[in-house]
Amino acid sequence: YGRSAAVYGPYGGMGASARYNPRTGTYSRSASAWGPYGSRTVGEAYNPRTGTYARTNQGSGVYGSWGSTSVQRGDDWAKTNRYTNNRTGNTTRTVRSDEGNAVMRRGGA
Repeated sequence: YGRSAAVYGPYGGMGASARYNPRTGTYSRSASAWGPYGSRTVGEAYNPRTGTYARTNQGSGVYGSWGSTSVQRGDDWAKTNRYTNNRTGNTTRTVRSDEGNAVMRRGGA
């Protein structure tokens, strides 16, 4: 099953959606909003058969864009973050997990 809606005009808009699979119990939902100065998006999903949950948050503005995404299954998890500076073009990324690993990289987009 699924449902979505969107509203937009000359200066921006918004949209949302939701989906459900009765066979697996998996569901997901998302929402976005945008305008002349930036945008935001969020989405998430859950699969009860595997116990896996995922989520993402993304955004942009006049100074840059950013986002984070995570996934979790039981005690195992991983998360990424990103930020891009529009003025310099540099992107910073981090990756973390339940094992304590962290990586940071700066460089061109």
